[in-house]
Amino acid sequence: MLLQPPTHALVRHPGPNAAEGLTDVHEPADPDAIAAEHAASVTALRDAGLEVIELPADPDRPDGYFVEDVAVCLGPELVVLTNPGAPERGGEVDAVAEALPHPTKLRLTDVGGPDATLDGGDVLIAADRVLVGLSRRTNIAGARALAGILARHHPAWPVSIIRIQGVLHLKTGLTEVTPGTVLRAAAMRPPADVFALAGLDEVLVDDVNHANVVPLGEVTLVPEGARAAARIAGRRTRVIEVPLTHIGRMDGGLTCLSLRW
Repeated sequence: MLLQPPTHALVRHPGPNAAEGLTDVHEPADPDAIAAEHAASVTALRDAGLEVIELPADPDRPDGYFVEDVAVCLGPELVVLTNPGAPERGGEVDAVAEALPHPTKLRLTDVGGPDATLDGGDVLIAADRVLVGLSRRTNIAGARALAGILARHHPAWPVSIIRIQGVLHLKTGLTEVTPGTVLRAAAMRPPADVFALAGLDEVLVDDVNHANVVPLGEVTLVPEGARAAARIAGRRTRVIEVPLTHIGRMDGGLTCLSLRW
């Protein structure tokens, strides 16, 4: 395992404008429902045994509760502060950085330059490899900058950069449900670099919202109604289902809602 199961998490509460953020989904989301679903996710993290840092809503940042995109936690000692690919989200990074207790905080732009973009949703740290997705939000300069940081601080970690299509982020359509087994949304077309997934068992799911899960050691958080994810995770861990209908309408998933280390 590249990382031990997390013991801590950081979240930011959604504000009244949470349904006004960026999304490609053409179904209306209700901000009160988003708040209720987010609260359920925080309860689930605590139920799984994590200590949770809660930040208040940022009234100027409707997407601010998707904290995963502004940082990549590489354990309890090191965090990489990203440069989100959507310009509207750049202002989210500093407040989260201040709240994170990691002693070493590296800025992606210090390595890749100001044009390097990376969303944390495009970084999957699996049991035995790191996958970095090239998407509308993460470019090759950002992916290479993260790979360079990993090469210096975790040289034994295999890193693959893969181009994705059909979903917003890599983890929108691909997460590891148990070590060696990934869920992939049918909407996410297989990466050109098939060797990046070599040796992994792949389970296809029709609902894109059901491919995004959060393994936490002895507990796995899965979207409510995600039967395949719950069945596979339930063979090894306790499963907690979290409602995500309205968060899903904002292109969000379970991983988006917290930073974990």
